[in-house]
Amino acid sequence: MPTVEELKYIKSWSWGGFFVPWIFLFINKQKKLAWKILILFVLIQIVSFLPFFNISGTSLSMIGNLKFLNIIYFGVCIWIGVRGREMVWDNKVYPSVEELKTKQKSVTKFNWIFLLSFWIICMALYMSFAVKYIQNPAALENQIMEMALSDAKSKDINLNQDEFKAGYSFATSTDIEISTSTKVMLFSKTDSYRKGFLYSYSIFCMDKYDNEMACTKKILEAGIVR
Repeated sequence: MPTVEELKYIKSWSWGGFFVPWIFLFINKQKKLAWKILILFVLIQIVSFLPFFNISGTSLSMIGNLKFLNIIYFGVCIWIGVRGREMVWDNKVYPSVEELKTKQKSVTKFNWIFLLSFWIICMALYMSFAVKYIQNPAALENQIMEMALSDAKSKDINLNQDEFKAGYSFATSTDIEISTSTKVMLFSKTDSYRKGFLYSYSIFCMDKYDNEMACTKKILEAGIVR
């Protein structure tokens, strides 16, 4: 039986489990759970970097998916941080608390190696794909528009590409509050034009408020959705 002090350690917070939970679990021989968390982590990175490659089908809805996945992953990190050591001890991985403590040094070492390596890789990817957008903001705006167009075309095969782009471009010059004259003008335009406007306006609104509900409300209040 562990002593009172040892029990405190077993039930205490694990920074190693919090920062990189799947490394913590692999080192502490909890492989099934470790693989599940690692897959979730890799999925988040894939969703994060797909837009840089301009892959067809990388819709704007991925932004919402990424937020959802990040919330799940963060929750998992907290859970392993709180329960990790106790989970390992309950599964009788180590015969003594001292061995459990010793193994956590390996967790710390591998966490640092991974975090530094991951940071270097992310910076390299960022420099490779994002610098051109920093130097040329118009290229970034065009990239986002092409992603919006790809998403819209996947939902409407009759979408007119030129009209969509015209509506999208017009929205970039529109104030966050849609004026009466803008509403009247939009109703005189094609469905493809209005869709382009709505895609661009949604991005602009989310950038300003970061609140999907508020932006949806503004679009509905404007009455430009048929």
